[in-house]
Amino acid sequence: MKGEITKIDQPKESRNKDVVFRRVYFKMEDGSWTKTDLCSSYRNWERWKNLLTVGILLEGLTLKDNVTVDADSFPKKILSEEDKLKEFSQQCL
Repeated sequence: MKGEITKIDQPKESRNKDVVFRRVYFKMEDGSWTKTDLCSSYRNWERWKNLLTVGILLEGLTLKDNVTVDADSFPKKILSEEDKLKEFSQQCL
């Protein structure tokens, strides 16, 4: 599935204070809203850390349930037409 990051909360401690996580909110391609929690001490963080920007479009998202993106998804940035042109221009230099 595809989705756009709409909001990223500040880091928070888990209830038992053993993990610090960030909640990330998405608007999905079907118009629904979802969220996921990401923790920098988990292995899946490497997939997400360079993509955490409000407004970025991602593909490769899988859902755990109707309201939660699986943090073990393999997200990939969807390039806008402007980004594609910049990337092409850089390759030509």
